Amino acid sequence: MKHVLLIGSGGIASLYGLMLQKAGYRITLFCRSSYDVVKESGIYVETKWGSSRFQPNNVINILSGFSETVDYLVIATKVLTGDELDCLFLNYTPVSPIVLIQNGLFIEELYQKRYPNLVIISGLAFVCVFRESYTHVRHIDYGRLDLGVYPSGQLTECDEFVASLQSVGVDARVSSFIQKQRWEKLVWNAPFNPLSVLYEANTLELFDLHQLEPLIRSIMAEVLLCAKEDGIDLESSIIDLKIDQTKRMAPYKTSMLLDYENQRPIEIQAILGNVLAFASTHQLKLPTIQALYDELYLKITKEKLC
Repeated sequence: MKHVLLIGSGGIASLYGLMLQKAGYRITLFCRSSYDVVKESGIYVETKWGSSRFQPNNVINILSGFSETVDYLVIATKVLTGDELDCLFLNYTPVSPIVLIQNGLFIEELYQKRYPNLVIISGLAFVCVFRESYTHVRHIDYGRLDLGVYPSGQLTECDEFVASLQSVGVDARVSSFIQKQRWEKLVWNAPFNPLSVLYEANTLELFDLHQLEPLIRSIMAEVLLCAKEDGIDLESSIIDLKIDQTKRMAPYKTSMLLDYENQRPIEIQAILGNVLAFASTHQLKLPTIQALYDELYLKITKEKLC
């Protein structure tokens, strides 16, 4: 039986952890704040793929001393900083392929520098899922999961991981150039995550209550400009596609809005800061994204001081 060490117990981790378990994997779940209740009760995952209770085979709250052999180390948390990663892996050295299921741009470089001999499988979930409580997760729409070896190529470990998810009904896909999917996901994340916090609104409300579509299109166009500079020429039609998909999907509070409402750190650097840094390096001007970043940073900074 294949063994996965799963870091995280939020919506993404719980949904895909459940599906990996259904595919026959043994799951060791690492979580901290929810350790006691998850260990006792598991996590009920309400999903169109077959709702059931995700009861990991093992639940731990410290990695120090964990010595079991695992086939994959899956990290499905918010993007981690170097200090957070050092703290997480204190007295624990990963030896298996690392699977990242996280938002953001250029997030893999941190792992490449620390673990140059390990396979990095980068993943992006195009899904609407959230945690209602420590023991209840709701999957309300979509669910595609793109995975690929970073920075490019194909390996058996990635193919097998994807095939396992496909076997239980997940729309999982192998990408030979995962950076393209990262830019594609950013086309949606860059406008909708920050704007949901600034207006404290779900996706439907952003369209219905505020005349924001021109702004959303401008943000998306700037992401396409950066992607092209990175050698990835996304079709301009992706803007219409993403907007149409968002209008048709169930009203959804973005992950950034949920973090904001629950007074958790938000992924401003991974989603906006990194693309601005890339643009600066390549002498590109992103006035709309820069203004969005400044406004969001001001909002969260002011509230921290109050």
